[in-house]
Amino acid sequence: MENNIKKIKIDKKSINSILVIIMTTFFLISYSFKEIYYIVFNYSIYITSALIIIFLLVNNKEIFAKNKKMFYLLIAEVILLFICKIFTNTGLGSIMQMIGFVLVLLELPDININKKALDILPIIIGICFIFYIFADKSYLNTNYAGYLYFCYYLFFVLIVEFKKSKLINVIYVIFTIFIAYCIMKTKCRTALITLIIANILLILPNQLYKKKWLQNLIAPIVTFGNLAVAYTYVWLWKNNFKINIFSFAQKSLYSGRNRIWNEIFDLILKNPLLGIGSHYNLESFPTYALHNSMLMIIATFGIPNFLIFFIFLINFIKKIITESMQAINRKKIYIVIISLFFIDFFESYLYWSRFNILFFIMIIYIINKNRYSKNESIKKETEIYIFEEGIDRMGGVERVISTLSNELVKKYTTNVISFYKTCEEPFFKYNENIRIKYLTRKKRTKGKEHYKNKLLYFTIRIIEEIKDRVYLPFKLENVINEIGKNDIVIFGRVDVALKSLKYIEECRKIIIRDAIHLEYQSEKNRKNIAKIFPNKVDLLIVSSDESMEIYKKYINCENINIEKIYNPLSIIPIQKCNKEAKTIISVGRYSFQKGYESLIKAFSIVNKEFPDWKLKIVGNNKNSNILTEQIKELKLEKSIILEDSSKDIVQQLNNASIFVMTSRYEGYANALVEAMACGLPCVSYNWLLGVNEIIEDGINGTIVELSNRYEYAKGITEKKDIINLANAIMELIKENEKYEKYSKNACKIINTRKPELILSKWIEKIEA
Repeated sequence: MENNIKKIKIDKKSINSILVIIMTTFFLISYSFKEIYYIVFNYSIYITSALIIIFLLVNNKEIFAKNKKMFYLLIAEVILLFICKIFTNTGLGSIMQMIGFVLVLLELPDININKKALDILPIIIGICFIFYIFADKSYLNTNYAGYLYFCYYLFFVLIVEFKKSKLINVIYVIFTIFIAYCIMKTKCRTALITLIIANILLILPNQLYKKKWLQNLIAPIVTFGNLAVAYTYVWLWKNNFKINIFSFAQKSLYSGRNRIWNEIFDLILKNPLLGIGSHYNLESFPTYALHNSMLMIIATFGIPNFLIFFIFLINFIKKIITESMQAINRKKIYIVIISLFFIDFFESYLYWSRFNILFFIMIIYIINKNRYSKNESIKKETEIYIFEEGIDRMGGVERVISTLSNELVKKYTTNVISFYKTCEEPFFKYNENIRIKYLTRKKRTKGKEHYKNKLLYFTIRIIEEIKDRVYLPFKLENVINEIGKNDIVIFGRVDVALKSLKYIEECRKIIIRDAIHLEYQSEKNRKNIAKIFPNKVDLLIVSSDESMEIYKKYINCENINIEKIYNPLSIIPIQKCNKEAKTIISVGRYSFQKGYESLIKAFSIVNKEFPDWKLKIVGNNKNSNILTEQIKELKLEKSIILEDSSKDIVQQLNNASIFVMTSRYEGYANALVEAMACGLPCVSYNWLLGVNEIIEDGINGTIVELSNRYEYAKGITEKKDIINLANAIMELIKENEKYEKYSKNACKIINTRKPELILSKWIEKIEA
């Protein structure tokens, strides 16, 4: 028989879940039905005390194991409260209410409910809300009615997964307007103001709620701030400050609280240790109702008891906010605490047991929701998130991102996030299984000189600046909120990483690809790199040994790994060049970075000796006005061709004779590697940084040493550098043996840039 008897193990989560569901249903239904409400009104202290004691008995090990100091403090407070009863005749109900309030703060962080209860609660809340809308609320004080509408709004904020779709956003706006209308009908002005505050708090970026200073300030703000508001109100009244608000508030500025609070402040000064008790008869108002929870606590039980409550509140906030809260859940916790405590500046809802149960339910819901969402995040398969400024453009970074994404999607769910959308379709092809998301559309693609109406140009600039500073971070943060603990984040360039890193809470790994090099970053960016990267970034990928050495000297490399990985070859090369075509080619967008004005000047020298040779620059014509003017000035219109970007760049290279690169700086010169892979003899300046890891001077190409490459990167070009470039080009035109040697050796670069080789290195680093 004894062997058949099994030890019954109490499932604490199930008990907690049943209790939470019962009290949620009972209290929410009571607000809609007069008979039940009066039961709650008359017996709420005993009902909530019983619930709190049951929770305490069920979860005592979890609660007190982590809160031994708080347990001793609780005993001290209970003793102090009963001393208050002896000396000030404080009512037992008030003492139970105070102990219950403190126990709520002590218990909440450690109460777990199961997933089913978490799914059932929104249904119960929704049904009760419908009842409440249509219920006769005449038995409720108008302030109570408005407060309950606001609490239902907070439940909506907690339940809804914001920013997942446009439909959710529309529903959110409609529901907010509806709640505002309902609150206005009840004439509960405090609830209406708090609704506005809650929406402001919801709009503020998630990163704000991660700040340590906010966590430290929240308890003093909602307690001593509460007292400060009351004191300021009295001070204004006593100093005859007057303002007519009747036209829009339907009541005067001073509603009677001024006299109550004035009397209470005097009584607190006279009775600071044990307070005045709950049976004190006020001269200013027949009922002992202070309309301010903190004043109620400090006046009824004295300053020491208020300070004990303050310590419990600090402990409560610290435990909740520091327990690995996901960004959106942390924000919601703050909204609940700030909103409900703000309303409590003017009404004692949190102190009254028939209403503080709503605070209890909200915190339990959001804490447990966070716990389950964390577990789901850990369990889900790894996804890759690749961030880039604008993936639809033509450029080396964009080409690498497309190649890398197309390879990674074979193994992982791959998301590509582009800050901007400038074209209808990406220039480079993406696998249809890749999830591409554009955060904002950038309409201005032309410079000021293209706009006849300068006012239109500056208006567009201002709108885009606002989008960059306000809308883009907002969209970026919402996307990053989807990143789970098991996901990998890759940034296509350093400046994109600097804009995004502050929003990332946790992920498996952060990888940044350096596309410009530290030397050419702004001073502000360099400081941020040194400050942020060692603490947040797992792997920084560079494309040259020189770049790696500079980074290692500049940042603390104890926590961050720096590796050199070349870009994968993004074309299928055909080894063919055509010297008979007598065409010098350069590829890349028309920009200051590419240094095309130096190339054109050098070609003007070449053209004088070899007038039958042509120069073709393959880029895009949107920003080519400056180059066009320069070509006209040098009278080279017949010898220089500006051609739009071509997706079939291999054909362009095969029909050319010599490739020339005059960039001021490059992250990694994809165009140069592609030209060499096609067997084109190449000439290049020694730009910042890493050309010597592509061209082996005198073996497979010519590197033209700049007089000062740092000055050249800033836009200062020496005349002798242009002459040296022209001479290097003419040398290849004249010397067939060198031309053939370069062409033969250039093709060998394929061996170190094969996509499968480079991508295997990426996979190795991702999975390490």
